[in-house]
Amino acid sequence: MNKTVIHHCHLHERLLIDKRSAALKFSGPRRSSENFTYLIKMQSLRLCRTRGQQYGLQRFGLPFLSRSCCKALPMRPIKRGASARFQSTSSSIASALSSSQLHATTPDTRVAEDLFDRCITCNSVLHEDQESMTPGAKYHSRKGKRHDTAKMRTTRRFQELFESLDEDKRSFILQEAERFGAMPDSAFDEGPQRFKWFEDESESLSLQKKKEKDERKAYLHDHMCQRCLHIKWNKPVSLRQPFANRQEYMHYLGKVIPPGSTIVHVIDAKDYPLTLDKELLDLAKLQKCRLLFVVHRSDKIHRAMDKTDRAWQYFVDDVNERLGPIDPENIILTSVYNRASMRELFAKLGKYNYLVGFTNAGKTRIMSALDTIHPGPTLWRDKQGAYKDSFSFFPWQTQALRTHEFDMSKFITDLPSAPEPDFGGFHNIQQARLREIDAGRPFIKKGSSFNTTRLVADKKREVVSLSGIVVVERPEDPRQHLISWPVGGTMIRNKVYSSLQKVKELTSVQENNESIQRFVLKHEAQGHYDMKEVTVGKGGLQIAIRGYGAAHFAISGPIPDEGVKIKVHYLKGTRIEERRDLRLIYETRKKQEEKEQIAKSQR
Repeated sequence: MNKTVIHHCHLHERLLIDKRSAALKFSGPRRSSENFTYLIKMQSLRLCRTRGQQYGLQRFGLPFLSRSCCKALPMRPIKRGASARFQSTSSSIASALSSSQLHATTPDTRVAEDLFDRCITCNSVLHEDQESMTPGAKYHSRKGKRHDTAKMRTTRRFQELFESLDEDKRSFILQEAERFGAMPDSAFDEGPQRFKWFEDESESLSLQKKKEKDERKAYLHDHMCQRCLHIKWNKPVSLRQPFANRQEYMHYLGKVIPPGSTIVHVIDAKDYPLTLDKELLDLAKLQKCRLLFVVHRSDKIHRAMDKTDRAWQYFVDDVNERLGPIDPENIILTSVYNRASMRELFAKLGKYNYLVGFTNAGKTRIMSALDTIHPGPTLWRDKQGAYKDSFSFFPWQTQALRTHEFDMSKFITDLPSAPEPDFGGFHNIQQARLREIDAGRPFIKKGSSFNTTRLVADKKREVVSLSGIVVVERPEDPRQHLISWPVGGTMIRNKVYSSLQKVKELTSVQENNESIQRFVLKHEAQGHYDMKEVTVGKGGLQIAIRGYGAAHFAISGPIPDEGVKIKVHYLKGTRIEERRDLRLIYETRKKQEEKEQIAKSQR
């Protein structure tokens, strides 16, 4: 029976939670039943106490119940020794939760959302459904026993042969095994070693691994829905957005986010400004909420700590230019690999916080990183670290909100991502690549196959392909060459092709005696490119691609004052946008400051 033991720091009492029967058993010092009332929660709970004898569970949105509401829970005392145990039925819980006194707007009062077992990845309620790819549908089809490995068959044959020998022969073999097993291995020189096959109580290593793997699989079957399991095992799954359109999403935010709370807008730095949501500013004014801009993955722009101030000033200026006057204190640069930035973010959070943004921005990863710094009482940590070290493996994998408590004083709610037209272009990409993109991890470099530093298109009709998503043609002037390189820890793999038609036709690329599968689905790339013209000046141009990163382009050769126009082809549904170069802005500002200092000194 699955039980969890929670020790309360003030009452020093033990709570045994039986999630299946939804019964709470209390053991501790003898106290009168009139002064204690308990509310059952099936996933996780924390005992709260006030002077007015109002007791409730404030974990995951459980409220402080008033005295009149607590009377709706009939308790049946069962005396055993020096302790009293109370047990409540699930029907009384349902009647109490349906009381009008439970207001479902803040995390303190969100009760019905977390009364059921949920998928540890998408947070959908586990249910029985015929459609297997529905979020929350339980996984039923389990395989039988696996076939024996070659090592297991060899071990079994040796054991049968060993048991068929006489007693004196077996004892002689055991003595020889002990004597030779204690001798040092001259090949590896690892010191004394002993063979363990002659011990009766020891298991084969393959059997131990098989047992551990079966236990892990059984655990995942019980705590993850079938859709999330298919995503984890790289099986084909279609994209599924939690909301049908933008209007439904904004209505959901206005219903869930209460007035006076803090809206944490998570922005991805690598494809900024495509993840900047301008409508959240109007929502914050309407709900009278504080809007906090969190630029996540700032290490993708500047990994050096001494250059972080440059990036912060860049985002402050750019956000103020796009949205109007914004308080610079409400713009924070964070990275999960920089604990100082996560502590700064936690210090600026309010009591009730809501993570809002587009998919692949890093909302779930931020909550997981904060949990390592400020751990709170939660059941997710008990599930083998499934929540503590988790992030979404797939676009829009988080299908329902999840509330987590930090330091018993702050609540952070991870909300589903905003919908995007044409799935934001993610439907063009192979599913095996989507996991690597959405996790925010750079591709493994194999020689010059991935993330090459700099490419030059200097021949006629040559193009620069950014993973097949965006294709940029070189200028028509033969004296002008196109130079390209990825910005920061981008997910883009750039390569020079002889023409645009080659990008559409090739299914794989042969490099360094390795066949690299194409990034984009072939049937999506056939004639599904849109085109726009951009102007590249003397300082170059950066193009941000939604979900993948940015690339910098420059022209080598004579450049007129009005710049050079080049053609950019991008897959339909993919969002691209030009952005200013951080390095160029910093150098320009530095020159202006030097001129001002010289002018002041001359005065």
